Amino acid sequence: MRAAAGAATIIIDATAHPDAAVRDCAVRSAGALLRADPLGAAPLLLSFVPSSPDAVASAVAIAAGTSPANWVNAMNDAERRVVLALLAAPRRMHPLGRLLRAAHATGLQRYRWARVWPVIAGNPISQGASTAISTIAAEGTADEVLFLAESLGNCPNFALDQPSLVAELVAALSRHPTPIHDDVRGHLLASGMPHGTSRTPGQPAKANVDARDRAEALSETAGMTDDVRELYRRLRAALQHQIDRDLDDDEREADR
Repeated sequence: MRAAAGAATIIIDATAHPDAAVRDCAVRSAGALLRADPLGAAPLLLSFVPSSPDAVASAVAIAAGTSPANWVNAMNDAERRVVLALLAAPRRMHPLGRLLRAAHATGLQRYRWARVWPVIAGNPISQGASTAISTIAAEGTADEVLFLAESLGNCPNFALDQPSLVAELVAALSRHPTPIHDDVRGHLLASGMPHGTSRTPGQPAKANVDARDRAEALSETAGMTDDVRELYRRLRAALQHQIDRDLDDDEREADR
């Protein structure tokens, strides 16, 4: 215990070192402190976002380790909020996209982080997460927008609960290369598809019916752009297809 406290003191002292290389190394090493004590370490790391955003992103990656979801799931609400604030820090550290670059993310790391965001962001999406999403939509790179959409695809009901944020992300596509457009839309559609539904044979899942009706209503909402209404029409069609497929499966099972 005493050795750990001594190591923490060394790391914290080194973050004030006049040599930038030493300082950044200490900031990265503070990831171990963030993992053990998010409330205590996050304010220190936040202070380095303007000057050392990549070192801060590396610290978060170190804190998360190989199982970021386990790290986040062990946090209480206050700890999640400070980590979210760290990931959402403006402007030079666009949350998870910069984290991925700093961590030289592999496909597996990207997969893991896409599933951490929903846990931190909350369900429904917290105000802090909403601000972070808007920031990336307005200022993020194509890779950041795509990764954010991938992450939001794991947030239950995001497309149905947050139409204004969906509209911001769809509008952001006009700034980015066409190849990412279908992927971003696909992830947003996935967020509106219920998972793990239960139903009585011969009847559609209530969750699918409710989601379909909400998507239909959103597709007819005045004030939305044609692109956004089209996304909700596609979501409504996908949900109806799922309903029809479930009922067809029931018929085939009954005929056996």
